[in-house]
Amino acid sequence: MDIEILEQKPVTLAEVKASLDKNVEESPNFRISKTKEYLNFFVKISKKQAEELKKKIQELNIPRIKEEMIVKVVDLLPDNEEYLSLIFQAYPVTISSQNLKKIVSVVKEFKEKLK
Repeated sequence: MDIEILEQKPVTLAEVKASLDKNVEESPNFRISKTKEYLNFFVKISKKQAEELKKKIQELNIPRIKEEMIVKVVDLLPDNEEYLSLIFQAYPVTISSQNLKKIVSVVKEFKEKLK
């Protein structure tokens, strides 16, 4: 049984959680239940909220920032520049401190709305 990958697209943990919520009733198993347990513990926002934040960060039009980097920001919700810099160290790009501040301000504003 060969599986053909048609497309690779980074998705947020909130999107994975929403997808699993739909599919868990169809075929429950050990891996799905453990993954769901992990997601329930770590994911604090809904799929809709994740998409909203992702869109806001994309609208900043920051050069060299890739979708997978935005997804990590949405997953981890960094609230300061140091934390954000740590996240971006995993990628071979340099983001200016001015752009880091923009991202952090969008994330902080988003987190304030969650309260």
